[in-house]
Amino acid sequence: MIGIAVVGYGYWGPNLVRNFWDVPDAQLIWVCDLETERLAGVRRRYPAVEITEDFDLVLHDRRVDAVAIATPVNTHYALAMRALRAGKSVFLEKPLASSAEQAERLIEEAERRGLVLARPPRRPRARRCRWMQRRHNRRPHAPPPQPSDRRRCRLCGCGRWF
Repeated sequence: MIGIAVVGYGYWGPNLVRNFWDVPDAQLIWVCDLETERLAGVRRRYPAVEITEDFDLVLHDRRVDAVAIATPVNTHYALAMRALRAGKSVFLEKPLASSAEQAERLIEEAERRGLVLARPPRRPRARRCRWMQRRHNRRPHAPPPQPSDRRRCRLCGCGRWF
């Protein structure tokens, strides 16, 4: 049984909590957030889960094996590094950190301590991007779009021009 703590119960945190709650080999132990109103919602929905505003309380709990972080990007590095240094594996929402250098440091710290640093997989291509790709494949000899018409796909992050 893996003990899990979710840090951040704002936009994406509720999805993580719901999913970890349903995993048979995981025990959701803590939900940590700075806003007490959000934590009250956790208490109503998941009465067996402990709630706190204090991240240190989560880090010092020996039952917690891994911390899932779903907070604003500018907090990812500091929270993840603290969790790794406390001996906890970390699941970070995308992106890992605000810079490539910070992401590298997190990876090195996890490897040095023999811990897991994970992120969710990339989303499959967004529907519009797939539609544009199929459209292009059906008409491969069509003239390319004019530069003023060209746009980058921002729906799925692939960066393709269409």
